[in-house]
Amino acid sequence: MTQPPEYRRWTEIALEVGALYALIWFPCVFFSCQALPLVQSHLPYLWTLTLPFLVPIPFALAISIGLYLLARRRGHPSLGAALSHFLRSLVSPSSPPSSTPVLTLGLTADGRPFGFDSPALHLHLLVDGKTRQGKSTLLATIAFQDASRGDCAVLLLDPHAGLVDTLLAAGLADVAGDRLMVLLADQDHVPGLNLLQPLPGESPQDCAARITETALALWFDARLTEAQRFQNYAFHAAWALAETGWTVLEVEPLLRHRPFRQAVAARVTDPALRQWLAELDRVREDHLRDLTESTVNRFRAFGRGTAALIFGQRRTTFDLPRLLDTGGVLLVSLPTAVLGDTGSYLAAGTLLSLVDVWLARRPKDSPHHRNPRVRLLADEAQAYAVPSLRRLLAERAGYGLSLVLATQGLNQLADRRLARFILNNVGVYFCFACGAEEARTLAEELFRPDPLLVKHRREPWVTFYSPHEQMDYWAREIQNLPAHAFFVRAPERDAVRGTTRPLPVRLDGAALASLRADLARRVGRPRGEVEAELARRRRWIYEGGAADPELLGREGSDGWI
Repeated sequence: MTQPPEYRRWTEIALEVGALYALIWFPCVFFSCQALPLVQSHLPYLWTLTLPFLVPIPFALAISIGLYLLARRRGHPSLGAALSHFLRSLVSPSSPPSSTPVLTLGLTADGRPFGFDSPALHLHLLVDGKTRQGKSTLLATIAFQDASRGDCAVLLLDPHAGLVDTLLAAGLADVAGDRLMVLLADQDHVPGLNLLQPLPGESPQDCAARITETALALWFDARLTEAQRFQNYAFHAAWALAETGWTVLEVEPLLRHRPFRQAVAARVTDPALRQWLAELDRVREDHLRDLTESTVNRFRAFGRGTAALIFGQRRTTFDLPRLLDTGGVLLVSLPTAVLGDTGSYLAAGTLLSLVDVWLARRPKDSPHHRNPRVRLLADEAQAYAVPSLRRLLAERAGYGLSLVLATQGLNQLADRRLARFILNNVGVYFCFACGAEEARTLAEELFRPDPLLVKHRREPWVTFYSPHEQMDYWAREIQNLPAHAFFVRAPERDAVRGTTRPLPVRLDGAALASLRADLARRVGRPRGEVEAELARRRRWIYEGGAADPELLGREGSDGWI
């Protein structure tokens, strides 16, 4: 009869502890019998003959239970697993690290520093777990140490702003120095990010295709008719605006306001694009409004509040290509509370696509050429399911990129094929406490079934752990991890349990606020100045007037500052 799982578990524990107890008790009895003549010389009683059998009982039992508890604490499901791991380490011992790892990520269960050296240092990493379990602490640790070493560029995408503040409070500005740039959306100086500004050497058409691809992936199911209509209007509008030096704030007037559309068309050089703009003039205004409603509504979100000040500047105020090539540090704070989901995620997706395009221009790594290293850390990566993410994972490691994706669950991805794609392309798996389905998926990536724990079905003894039961065990262990505890596995290494170490806080609230303001001035423009510029542009677009060379010129479209 099949026994319930709880009964089987206690049966397995009793058998393991009992077998170990017997192995310890018999040698103890043997040595006690050798000492029996000495005992009888001092105590010549008949009952002393039982001492060799009774005295070893508490010692053998204590040692057996202690070894079992130690094996469980070290993360082994059974004594057999601990013994097999010990024997494997004797057969092929791993050489102990000669020094502290280059990248130290936490402490193992026995208190030793855990981390990576080359080549694991440059692999893609996946960090998975529930909220408030330690993912941000791990990302902050990686970013801080990378910036301190100065051997790679660091780009951090933070949709909550808390991760950026943690790094600044830990003293990142002191270790990074002039290499540090921080994009903050809540200061008196606001950074500029023109999503329609081509990279150096990039054509306006390619820039428009890139932003449209990102927007489609974030906002639509590509199979829908609405998505196809959006692609048509968004691509051509972005192309026209990118060629003439405007921003996403002008998508609505380009599609809805004929005088502005005609002014832009007069400066467009491509005949096909000029013809497309002319065809819009032949559509009735009410019909054109219906056709472009979805496109306008999507881009209208960029014209509100602080988002308009950031995405409405015609010139991007930081030089991303130079930062990637010279080992700079860029922290991008994209709080959804300030920019909204639309602005935050499209900005992050656009930055990913910019990194992808720029790295693709490099020659591939070879024995004779090594590209500058780039570490890209993306918090809440499940929100950035854009096509460029696939290319970054699958192709850009050979161009110097190491990608760190932190997510609250791969099962949150709308495209489940992307979840499997991510698992197949990362080299290091970090797992914090997560839900049952996610834990089972990650257990299969982190752990391998131990064949020594699987007894043959013909043997009369109870089955200890089948491969399926071993995965169930590890999935429960993942679910029950305390906060800041994780399992991690790198190539050619067994999974290790450890805990993250939070960065020390070196700045108080007042010092942090002062530092944030200084960093905002370094990369941004005064809020009032940007507001006045946007108001002047709106008046010119909707009220008309003589052509303003500054407004109709290509300011900012020829390169990044």
